[in-house]
Amino acid sequence: MGIDAEVGQPWRRVDRYRRRYRCGCRRIAREHRWFEQTLAADKSTVGTIALLRFDGDLYESARVCLEQLYGQVVPGGIVVIDDYFQYQGCRRAVDEFMRQLPPTMLHPVDSNAIYWIKS
Repeated sequence: MGIDAEVGQPWRRVDRYRRRYRCGCRRIAREHRWFEQTLAADKSTVGTIALLRFDGDLYESARVCLEQLYGQVVPGGIVVIDDYFQYQGCRRAVDEFMRQLPPTMLHPVDSNAIYWIKS
């Protein structure tokens, strides 16, 4: 898999926020692999999740993230999906996943993303 310049952008932002808020968080890991390669192997090390946010433009990426991690989101936890309104594959994966859940209100974040609160 080739890494383009855009991949590094979110990490620069994370590093900037960590410095600004003096966050000594050691549980942030940089992975330059596909979600399918990372999550199956590393899921057990994640623990419970209060805020799940991912940027998986493709159907498979969004589906894998939700299937692998949603069960670890605590009740009252927030799930943010970037690119829901931008990429049809992402939206389809989220919509399919949501049909398995009790009715849940989706809220727009902006023209790209949505969020919901896990019941």
